[in-house]
Amino acid sequence: MWLGVGFGNYEPAYADYALINWPAPLGHAHNYYLNLLAETGIIGLTAYLLLWMAVFWQTICLLKRLDWPERGIALGLLAAWTATAVHHLVDKLYVNNIYVHVGVMLALLQLLDYKTNDYSTTRL
Repeated sequence: MWLGVGFGNYEPAYADYALINWPAPLGHAHNYYLNLLAETGIIGLTAYLLLWMAVFWQTICLLKRLDWPERGIALGLLAAWTATAVHHLVDKLYVNNIYVHVGVMLALLQLLDYKTNDYSTTRL
């Protein structure tokens, strides 16, 4: 329960917990949060939720600081995060290279944050 059955092991472990009238595992649960809980346990699900809470928080904070048209981009990112979070309630969306798109959107979020903070005057 705390650590789950391991990433990618939902299908092999399904037989031990299968419903009587639904013996087929179908590869993954059609609720990503439930799938993640089964595979990574409470610790993994909590880490995943904390990551996305931080992304939502940063996006909302950027909405307050940005001017147009950058605010529109941040609003679009917030809509994409929301759509993904809601869609995960009914299916696993991380298929067909969507993680590449998520990575690009996260990079765009960081570029917007860079624009609002004057990092150009600080030296590394």
